[in-house]
Amino acid sequence: MRSITCCVVSIAVCCCCQKAADKAPPLTAMPNAALKSAMWSMVANTSALSELLGKAAAPSAAEIAEARRLVDEVKKTVSALAADPASQQHPILGAGLPKFLAEVEAARAELAREPPQVEAARRLAVSCRGCHGVATLSAADHQRLAAR
Repeated sequence: MRSITCCVVSIAVCCCCQKAADKAPPLTAMPNAALKSAMWSMVANTSALSELLGKAAAPSAAEIAEARRLVDEVKKTVSALAADPASQQHPILGAGLPKFLAEVEAARAELAREPPQVEAARRLAVSCRGCHGVATLSAADHQRLAAR
């Protein structure tokens, strides 16, 4: 009886996953080089932001300044993507870009407060994982990003 229940549950899960996969928008073309470069830039900046803000409960003035610089870099990249028609055609990026831009603006505003607040920047630092489903970057990934 137990094996029959497991089999039925497994089939149901596979069917549900297949239905979800059938509804996902198709990626009609591989992302262009500019889009890939922009994504890697955001990975590098948000990873550095995560590392910077993850190590101290109360960041120093120098760490806040560096966090502002990193968030500003992400803002430049997101603004460039928003102006690029190719990024608007991407099935996930096109839909998620306005929300991500709002998260960037919230992080910038919170870091500009006196005293600076870092929670929005911490959320921004991990927000890429929502679309990409990445738990953490490996040490090799950080080395590759640092070399760019």
